[in-house]
Amino acid sequence: PMSWTPDSKTVLLQSDRDGSMRIYRQDIDTDRAELITSGPGTQRIPRISPDGHFVIFLGEDSTMPERSQARLVRVPLTGGGAEEVLTTVGFQGFNCSRVPRGACLISEKLDRVETVTQFDPVTGRGPKIIEVPTGGANPAISPDGRLIAFIVPAEVQMPGTIQNKIRIIDLHGRTVNEITVANAEYLLSLDWSADEAGFFCGDLQPTSTRLLHVERNGASEVLWKQPARDGIWAVPSPDGRHLAILNTKRSTNVWMVENP
Repeated sequence: PMSWTPDSKTVLLQSDRDGSMRIYRQDIDTDRAELITSGPGTQRIPRISPDGHFVIFLGEDSTMPERSQARLVRVPLTGGGAEEVLTTVGFQGFNCSRVPRGACLISEKLDRVETVTQFDPVTGRGPKIIEVPTGGANPAISPDGRLIAFIVPAEVQMPGTIQNKIRIIDLHGRTVNEITVANAEYLLSLDWSADEAGFFCGDLQPTSTRLLHVERNGASEVLWKQPARDGIWAVPSPDGRHLAILNTKRSTNVWMVENP
């Protein structure tokens, strides 16, 4: 799950259930997903534009001049043709605020630096906001479009490293606050709560992964736990009543063959 429609009734998600990664929409009262993208290559990471009129997604195909290059594309939420928003190299992620004329962010990695840039779904790239070392980051813009939060990368990336800080900045890159998340070991993902009072974060443990609700004062509560050490995140609906959660499961087989 990646986003919700403005009415909080439908989840936008990506899936390769038909062989290639495509974007689907699924109402919360049904178990059937509806395909909303097609064409060459893959389409993933659907987000709703700040005005609620477009679905923006990442498109990747063999026609791009560089292997690391991709496109952000927009399509009307009600259906219609796709149009390119911008091209990106070293893509890491993007997300959008939820207010009309609000901002969107894109994060791109070059060498060991991650650059966060503002963009508009219609006019394209805007000003650069901040550069941070790679390893944490995962910048997320607040629903009202005024603040950005990201995971502060650990100074050394190695087993046993603690990565438990969230930094909040404004759209000019100035630090507003830095939070140390209680009882967190290695933060993986970050999404704002609908009311902006806190965050939903994935936390990697030695043998599992947890989904935390984190308050602005650093207090945390475990909402979900999965036994696999894999990615986990939660996207709240705009009305704050629902969470769409990624839950990862693994299935393996062991075979024994006798020597002939």
